Amino acid sequence: MILVDNPSRSPEYGTTRNRRPSVSYAQFERAADALLAAGEKPGLENVRQAIGGSPETIRQMLRRYWAELATLKRSPAEALMRLPSEIADLADELWQRSLALAAQSAARDDNAARERLEQVKRENEVRSHALTVKERTLREREESRDKTTKELQEQVATLLSIVSRNTETIAALQAAKLEAERTAENYRERLSHVITRAVGRNQTATTRKPRAPKKAKNPRKLKRPTRAQKRVARRPKKRSRR
Repeated sequence: MILVDNPSRSPEYGTTRNRRPSVSYAQFERAADALLAAGEKPGLENVRQAIGGSPETIRQMLRRYWAELATLKRSPAEALMRLPSEIADLADELWQRSLALAAQSAARDDNAARERLEQVKRENEVRSHALTVKERTLREREESRDKTTKELQEQVATLLSIVSRNTETIAALQAAKLEAERTAENYRERLSHVITRAVGRNQTATTRKPRAPKKAKNPRKLKRPTRAQKRVARRPKKRSRR
């Protein structure tokens, strides 16, 4: 099988990276010494601005540089005795400056740490206050919800009681209605029976012969007076005295 090169294939790994030029420790040391002589503390940014290099390489060189300065501080006499007087004086001056810069940097770092700590404390206080307010608000909402739920339960119980009473009342009214309808129907039947009997009697009366009218009594015939009336009539009348 024949393999044909693909012109659109991506280049091999590592061929397209722009590699930074390597920096030697001597270059770094000269740049660091120059910064110390100028009254600045050698650091990652200012050293990289001066000589370039990758951040990791500069960090390693900084650790080595400060380690060597620490070694000089532990045995300055032996180190200075191997150097000429001019270089020894310069090294001592650089060392003193580095110590001063280190002390200033430590003081600034300490002040920055203290400020950061105070800022963190203030932020924590603000957060704690906000959490307290939020917790109180949530507790008040929960209490209000419980109160509303209890009131709604009481209202539902009252409405159920009213509905139960109304149901009983409606059932009683329906029973009374049925009883009234039965009574009315009974009265209708009785009335119909009475009407039927009356109609039958009327028809019977119309079919019979009419009776002769009775003779009227003589109004001139007077009743006989009783014995008591006769005795009263016989008594003499008393004369009135003049």
